[in-house]
Amino acid sequence: MSQAYLKFADIEFATVPSNNHASPTGALPFLLSPCARDPLSSPTVVPSSKLERWVQQQQRSHDSVTKKEPRQSMLRQEAYMALLDHPIRHAW
Repeated sequence: MSQAYLKFADIEFATVPSNNHASPTGALPFLLSPCARDPLSSPTVVPSSKLERWVQQQQRSHDSVTKKEPRQSMLRQEAYMALLDHPIRHAW
């Protein structure tokens, strides 16, 4: 589900096989965010409990650069999250 959330938010990512022992928090999934400022520093770890806040921060910074309306991103996110949170019923 976290991969779908990242795709819906238009955030590029790559998946790597892992286990809970590799996670800094001991839980999966987790995200290693890229370090744009200093390539020699270690990446920031984003645990699944903080993924939504991290995505929102990324979208705000991206929207300010591209001058995109934040409201459009929010509406799109709400629509996709509704598909993930609720089962789809058969049409009559």
